[in-house]
Amino acid sequence: MVNFLRNNKIATVLLTLVMIYLGVKWTLSGFAKVTIGAGEATKGMLAAAVKSPVKGPSGDAVYPWFNDMINSILPHAQGMSVLIS
Repeated sequence: MVNFLRNNKIATVLLTLVMIYLGVKWTLSGFAKVTIGAGEATKGMLAAAVKSPVKGPSGDAVYPWFNDMINSILPHAQGMSVLIS
């Protein structure tokens, strides 16, 4: 199969077109996240993670250090969305 995809001219052209299309879509999507701003979505996701942490059988938070880390990141949600994008 790999040999066919590498040696067949039509398959190579089709795969190249698919890769270029996906690359353009990925780039435009990331650019929109940075310019339009996905900070509110990131802030909402982080706030929901703090609001309902992973709980163990005893009912207390299993990873309290993770909640503390998210609480420290929460004021910088816009910057985090740029870094993620």
